[in-house]
Amino acid sequence: MSRGPRIPRSVGYLIRQTWLRRTLLAAVVTGLVVAPAAAWEVSGALPTLPRGYMAMAEYLGGEYLLQFHAHDGYGGSLAGVEFQITVYNTTGGGGPPFPILAEATGATNGHGNLKLELPLPRGVYRASFLAGPQGLNPPFWSGSPPNGTFQLEAWTVGALVPILDGPVQPIMPQTGFSGAVGLLIYYPYAPNACPSGCPVFYTLFNSSRTPSPTPLPPSAMRPLGRMTSSSQFFSLSIPVNHTSQYYNVQVEVFSSAGKLLLLDSSVPTAQLILYVTESVSYSAFLPSAILMTLLFPLLAVAAAYSTYAGDRLTGVLESTIAQPVTRGWLASSRFLATTAALCAMLAAWLALSDLLGEWLVGYYLLPVVVVAYFLAGVVAVGFTIGLLYLVPHLSRSVTVFMTVAIGTYLLLIGLWPSVLMRFSAGSGTPTPPIAYLNPLYAFGATILSALTPPSPGLSPGVLALAGTAWAIGPFLLLQLRIRLSD
Repeated sequence: MSRGPRIPRSVGYLIRQTWLRRTLLAAVVTGLVVAPAAAWEVSGALPTLPRGYMAMAEYLGGEYLLQFHAHDGYGGSLAGVEFQITVYNTTGGGGPPFPILAEATGATNGHGNLKLELPLPRGVYRASFLAGPQGLNPPFWSGSPPNGTFQLEAWTVGALVPILDGPVQPIMPQTGFSGAVGLLIYYPYAPNACPSGCPVFYTLFNSSRTPSPTPLPPSAMRPLGRMTSSSQFFSLSIPVNHTSQYYNVQVEVFSSAGKLLLLDSSVPTAQLILYVTESVSYSAFLPSAILMTLLFPLLAVAAAYSTYAGDRLTGVLESTIAQPVTRGWLASSRFLATTAALCAMLAAWLALSDLLGEWLVGYYLLPVVVVAYFLAGVVAVGFTIGLLYLVPHLSRSVTVFMTVAIGTYLLLIGLWPSVLMRFSAGSGTPTPPIAYLNPLYAFGATILSALTPPSPGLSPGVLALAGTAWAIGPFLLLQLRIRLSD
């Protein structure tokens, strides 16, 4: 009965010996410095956290009650946000300054909610407002007005009316493997109005044809879920081919008895497409990814020369062959040790970048981002180390080795952005088939695009084959060269 080739006992010793090479250890330590260096750069200009708020008003007999909910673009509540309301008397004639009839100021609680009372008889009033910190650059709010005016009307007692910004807003919670997209709905009385949850329905309509949509019965819409709290997220993703600048989402909330409680039609369908790369955590991570893209090939050159190529070029490798191990196993053991060390460094870099990013912006990277960039790192490690191990078996010349190393860096890192601009419709974004041709530059972004819609025509299967070929192809050529020629 035939058996496969046995692994020599000395392979374990060679792996441990490779890990102790000073240059390899220095390359690993240098790689770990990238994360704090990039975090320091990001801290000087933090990515803008998207923020917004929703407001409702009603007349309760003797006073107007204004209710607010402040949130970030990922569904997190914003506490301590101040709102200031001033109501003026504009009916007496003359110009500003108008007499002040009522004022109210307050800050949102830990749930992002705030109630303000304006003791006024029912009527028509002009009110001004200030929301959140003023005069910031970039602005504090990304989707809601920081100040302005609105009108208080002689509403029916108890009728809840949206003011300032709509009670339905699009958000992208940082949950699950690749995030989510949907609607945050604000109705302050949902828990009281519907003990078992208020039914929520939606439909799409053409805003160019129906600028002011009318309420629809639940039978004419699609169910979105049940609302059990005053502010609640509902997942709703619109396929790219179903979006248009002319289409909006109409949302209606009903009581348990079927009474219409809330209607909003202000959200365009184009805002319900998930873009992972637009998250604040990805924006904080991107400088670290760019710095690692530029630095990693240089670290790989140093590691490959130290652990194998240098010994081959200087003839030291032949003395190692005196041990009971073949050239193939020697190359395999050192390749495995070097790639394992660099992959461990990349994993530690990703973890450290994620921790520092959360410390800076309050959100961790989505798992899909971590997976995409780690897989890209594995491909880059396998390709670079395999290629630089192969070169000394083709030519025992330090000049040739450095020429290949520098030439590969210049082509795949230095000149590749120009290639992308030339063959990717000027966008600079990797698209097929260009995306499959470079294992070093933007391969993480390419994998991320393939794993998350909308993908620019990328095939995950083809990308997996390309990545596998890049990762193990040079090493297989190395083994073939050793078997046939050395």
